[in-house]
Amino acid sequence: MALGITRASIVSAIANDTGDDSSDALTKIRRLLNRKGREFCNITNFPFLNSLTSFSITTANYRYSGASYLPTTFKKATAAWLIDGNDKHPLEEISLLELRTNWHPENSNWTGRPQYFAIEEIASGYWRIAFNVTPDKSYDAWFNMELQWTDLTASTSETVITKPFFSYFVHFCNIARFRQQGDTENWQAARDEWFSPATPNSSLLTQLLSSLGTPIRYKRVVPDMSKIAPHRVKIEGDYQDKAGENNDW
Repeated sequence: MALGITRASIVSAIANDTGDDSSDALTKIRRLLNRKGREFCNITNFPFLNSLTSFSITTANYRYSGASYLPTTFKKATAAWLIDGNDKHPLEEISLLELRTNWHPENSNWTGRPQYFAIEEIASGYWRIAFNVTPDKSYDAWFNMELQWTDLTASTSETVITKPFFSYFVHFCNIARFRQQGDTENWQAARDEWFSPATPNSSLLTQLLSSLGTPIRYKRVVPDMSKIAPHRVKIEGDYQDKAGENNDW
């Protein structure tokens, strides 16, 4: 059984909640989903966005990009390390400016066990990883990643959002849909139910974040209130240009 939920099921739920399942309404909801999906995934580091990848790095290069390395949906690295036989060595992410200022891995004399990495510009459709030195031998590089929302293009497309978060995401989209419809009363009611500074403990947002607060995950649940509270600022990705999107709040 798939863990994800399809575009069709979300569209149907939003149309039902907002009282309009006309052809025009369904088209608008489908367009709305990808925009609100990106915003929803930026609320916190949801478990469904976590992924792990590994690949070999060798003496041949200090830069790596392509399908075998970071996926196109890569958002940011949350942990990284090298495996050398039975030894595990942490990797620390540094800025691209720091890498290019303080390190010169393109120089053939700069070799050794990498200690740092930076995420460079996209190359051939993929983010590129650059290490601070060219490896002096082969290592296995491991990256724990947070992924991006993947746009839905068909009714059967599965979202990255999993079933435990279905109702929260639908409500999040309902707020924007009520705004589209000019339904001020229901828009305000849905907005307050999602998050109200007057009653934060009873809000859906609080319930959502509490559901993530297991003993293992609790310290990793770090919501950015500027992205979920009223009058929030625009969302910017870690490695992305600012997107000019409408504010439904």
